Amino acid sequence: MSPQLHTWVYGFFPHSFIQQVRGDGFRAVVFMGYGLWVAFFIAISLISVIALWRMRSAIGYFRNVHIFIYLCVVLFLCKSSASLIYAAFVGIALVALSPKVQSRLALVIVIVVMSYPILSIERLFPHEPLLELVSSISEERAESLAYRFGNEHILLDKAMERSYFGWGNWGRNHVYEEGTTKSISVTDGQWILVFGTSGWFGFLAEFGLIFLTVIGAVRSLRFCKTEPEKSLLAAHSLIVAIIFLDQIPNASINPLYWLIIGSLYGRIEHIKQQRYKVVKEDDAFRANLDNKLTYDV
Repeated sequence: MSPQLHTWVYGFFPHSFIQQVRGDGFRAVVFMGYGLWVAFFIAISLISVIALWRMRSAIGYFRNVHIFIYLCVVLFLCKSSASLIYAAFVGIALVALSPKVQSRLALVIVIVVMSYPILSIERLFPHEPLLELVSSISEERAESLAYRFGNEHILLDKAMERSYFGWGNWGRNHVYEEGTTKSISVTDGQWILVFGTSGWFGFLAEFGLIFLTVIGAVRSLRFCKTEPEKSLLAAHSLIVAIIFLDQIPNASINPLYWLIIGSLYGRIEHIKQQRYKVVKEDDAFRANLDNKLTYDV
């Protein structure tokens, strides 16, 4: 079945229909606007199930193994190589690594994402070796990735003309055919979209918020009292890191993912409050003990 729900319900299709064709079938779009967004949503859901399964935490009245199998099938049918890699990579990390190593892995991912603009500006990021690696797996995926990188380069050159605050909206960040209003650039990644429209100021404001949240989660891990708490915090950090990573090739950020990021920050604040509460109780105990010793003397 081709993606027809938008047309049937709303009378229009929100994206390029030809881009939803994959192999002998189609990508699912449902009502999310683009097939890649659906696949990434399913990947995040699958990673969450693996995290809860590892903690032996039930999801309603369903068994984790049944939900896991169901989401694996759905993710496979979504036909997105990147989302399959995300789910496999993080799923293996959740099963094979300790919470401490998981949090460090999340830290490495967000550092790479924050460094990506500078590495791209200086032409230090290994774009060509990465394309060769992907080409050895799939020529079609390599062509898609090369198209994204090519657009990134021309958009980045345009963005560097106003690197502090960007070009603003209304398409001013795009590159146009000389003498016409025809755009010859496509902004696939959220990072280049934000950098082109808002410059370094906007990039650091939006991406720095996610970066500092993961940093805070990594630092808070040692204050968790139980292993399930550590596992949950580390898994949450990895999920946010993968959402962060996907903003390099895609623009998949949406209110749901901001909610996931915000809930991680809320968890960090709760851990801080619990820690300060323990410190204050210890200080009060020591003060009472000192007063008692002084009185006895």
